[in-house]
Order: sequence, then structure tokens, then C-alpha cells
Amino acid sequence: MGGDTTRIERALIDLVHSIEARPKQTRRPDCRSVADGGSFIIDTTGVGKGIADHLVTKGYSVTYFDSSTPLQDKRYGNPRAEPT
Repeated sequence: MGGDTTRIERALIDLVHSIEARPKQTRRPDCRSVADGGSFIIDTTGVGKGIADHLVTKGYSVTYFDSSTPLQDKRYGNPRAEPT
């Protein structure tokens, strides 16, 4: 998709809708749907910031994540691997 943020955003929304269409028993138990208080977690370093902002304006819950922040726990290789 390159840097086309509109296509990336549409793909994210479509993905969430397809997951929510699945029967609850087939979903991972640690994943909440957007309708049940879940949110997108988006790396806002670079292109992700604009996508996150646009999803918020559409009413979606978004957790902003900055992968360039220093590690809190050195056991993990990068901030994405650290538990939230």
C-alpha cells in the first residue's frame, strides 16, 4: 500500500469489521472488539500518526504508540515487544 494512508486506514477498518463479524468463540480471548471497548493500537512514528488522528475523528478508539520511545524493560528487543 506504500504511503497511501487512506488505503491503509480503509484496510484497518475492513479488517476490524471482518474480525467482529466472526463468532465470538472463534476470536482470541484477549482481543476485545471495538464495539466492546477495544481500540486500535497504532505506531504513531511516521505515517501512523495521520492514520490514528483520522480514525479518532471518525469516532474510533485509538491507543497511540510511539515505537521510538526508550525501552522500559531491557529484556525486550524493542518497544513493540514490551507488554502494554
